[in-house]
This record gives sequence, structure tokens and C-alpha cells, in this order.
Amino acid sequence: MNRPPMKLFDEDAMSLNRLSLPLAVAGVFLLVGCSSAPKPVDMSKTYIISDDEGHPAGKVIFNPMGTGKVYDYSGALIGNIVPPADAAPPR
Repeated sequence: MNRPPMKLFDEDAMSLNRLSLPLAVAGVFLLVGCSSAPKPVDMSKTYIISDDEGHPAGKVIFNPMGTGKVYDYSGALIGNIVPPADAAPPR
């Protein structure tokens, strides 16, 4: 029972001509994806303040350092949030 040796590739199905277009397209997508400039990340958290009826009344924005700002419904700054001295992060 002699079997012919197994081939890793079928030369007809895996020819270089058939693979060149998908490889070129993948290369272009890779270059486009890696060449875009990094975008800044906003680490702040925003919370919506609502009144007794559930309507939006303003918002609070907390920054990563524990400080924050309070805005009314029209977007005007109405207050700042400062953590207590013993709760402030070390400098």
C-alpha cells in the first residue's frame, strides 16, 4: 500500500497570484489602522442632575483627581467640588 507523499500546499489553490490581492488589502488596512493619530482619552465622569419630576436640572463632572464642577440646566457653572484635605490624593 504505497501512498503518494502528502503535500502541504496545493500549488493550484494556493498560488501566489491568488494570495497577492488579499495580502495587499490586509496590508493596506494594517497601515491605515496603525497610522492614525492617537485620540486623547477623557477620564472624567459626568452625571445628570434631575429635579423631583425627573427633568434634567444640570450636571456634575468629576475629574480623576477628585475635584468636580457643577453646572445648571443652561450650562452655567454654579459650583466647584473639592475633596476634604484628608481624602485628597497624595501629591
